[in-house]
Amino acid sequence: MDEKKPFEIECDGAIIRCQTAEEVVRLLKLMKEAEIHPDAQSWKTYEFDNMLARLQDQPRRLLAFMIECGVRPIKDSELREALGLRDNKALAGVLSGISKVAQAMNIDPRRVYRFSSDYKEGKPNRSYQLTPAFHAAVKVIGWPKPEDLESSDQEP
Repeated sequence: MDEKKPFEIECDGAIIRCQTAEEVVRLLKLMKEAEIHPDAQSWKTYEFDNMLARLQDQPRRLLAFMIECGVRPIKDSELREALGLRDNKALAGVLSGISKVAQAMNIDPRRVYRFSSDYKEGKPNRSYQLTPAFHAAVKVIGWPKPEDLESSDQEP
């Protein structure tokens, strides 16, 4: 007697058994559809607080400016002007500071902000916006307060 052996898939420590390859394909498709995109993942208070505490002045100011702008996309030129940056290379350094802190904390940087680029007359037009989940965390936590944006270089 030839007995069929089930397909086994391990997911988050659980073993899932499927009788056919078609069931496996269907299950994997459902699992992929159920994945939450990083920019929709909600923030826990401790994650938010810890990340902001690790950021330097310019990245904190950039996030505060983006919060002031609301949910609309913000052009790179607006961000540079708000922070007094000379070019997009300097802006990239500030954005990189946010990404590096997030990654050091095992937080996907796409949970903080999105960016898009398009080209007009051969020149890139870049825009940035905070994620809906980051905006929601800001509202709950009440960030930034004036003291959150004080320079860390100042003496007490």
